[in-house]
Amino acid sequence: MPPRAFPAWRDALPKDRVDVLHRWHALMVENADALDRLISLEQGKPFAEGRGEVMYGASYVAWFADDGRASTATSFRSNSAASA
Repeated sequence: MPPRAFPAWRDALPKDRVDVLHRWHALMVENADALDRLISLEQGKPFAEGRGEVMYGASYVAWFADDGRASTATSFRSNSAASA
């Protein structure tokens, strides 16, 4: 992620982050045909293997989205001036 995008992502509500990840997952699944063709063309793999990689990658995105939804952890930003 480019450094200029990080503040917006950092400041986003967890629900908004989850929504972005779920949309990314949906786009990967919706475009699986094009993505597996791309993998096949770039790496010389059979289409079925490319499809497997697309779906495997999409499962990770879904897992992180679901983990974000389930997470009850709280993060704290350090205040370097206060800790000095």
